[in-house]
Parts: sequence; C-alpha cells; structure tokens
Amino acid sequence: MAVRRIAKEYTKLQDKKIEGVHSITMDEDNVLHWKGVLSPTVEPYNKASFGIEINFPEKYPFQPPKITFKHPIYHPNVDEKGAICLQTIDPANWKPARQIADVLKDLLNLIHAPEPDHSLRGDVGELFSKDRAEFNKVAAAKAEKQAAKRQ
Repeated sequence: MAVRRIAKEYTKLQDKKIEGVHSITMDEDNVLHWKGVLSPTVEPYNKASFGIEINFPEKYPFQPPKITFKHPIYHPNVDEKGAICLQTIDPANWKPARQIADVLKDLLNLIHAPEPDHSLRGDVGELFSKDRAEFNKVAAAKAEKQAAKRQ
C-alpha cells in the first residue's frame, strides 16, 4: 500500500508545483526515499537553498515521513543534525489522509515563521525571541556560508 500511495503522491507533486520546493526526486532503487531542495522566500533564508531528504516508513500513510535537512540551517526548530520539530509530522498529530505536498508547505511555513516555543535549539530560539534583528543577521550569514546556492 505504501509504495502505491507514495508513487501517486510523487506524480501529483511533479504536476503541481509548490513555490519554494524544487527538484523533488525519488530514489529509483527505493521509492521510500526522496530528495529535494527548499528555497525559502522570506528573510533571513531567502538567499539560499537547503537540501532535504524525505524517508517514508513502510507503514506510510499510517506513520509519518521523516524529513531532515542536508544543509545546516540556523533555525530554532531544526537541530544540528537536520532533524525538524514539525507538528504536522509528529506521530501524535499525524493523520493518514495528509499528503506530502501539504507537509512540504507546512515545512516551508515553519521555516518562514519559526516557533521558538517548540525549539530544538534553546540558544537559537532564545535569540529569535529576544533579538530578532541579530537572529536574522546570524541566520543569513550562516545560510550564505553553509547552504546551497539559490535555485
């Protein structure tokens, strides 16, 4: 069931472009593994692109996919290893009817509007909450240095 559902969602995603989501590819040897690129449109991340990996469990859609960033991103809701705190894909909140296109939109929304109350990196969340201008400056500098060229 997972493979058919994933293939169907992949085809829909190729037909329906999402602003800020680029180059979504499915591993030819493993349909449960996708790669893609996010290009946020809001400062401080709007001058960089970030690679992501999406891994679907064999029990998808009854279990959520796992998404990780492959480029470092200075963001309160993304840890140093690229793990994301996104409520949409939290197992406690996951709904089997949810489509990966909606998850990607939610991820972009989270990148554009961090949630410091659900921070995976306390220091980054604290800076975001206390000094937004300094946070933006640091995040933009790190994105320029560590992320991929803008797509």
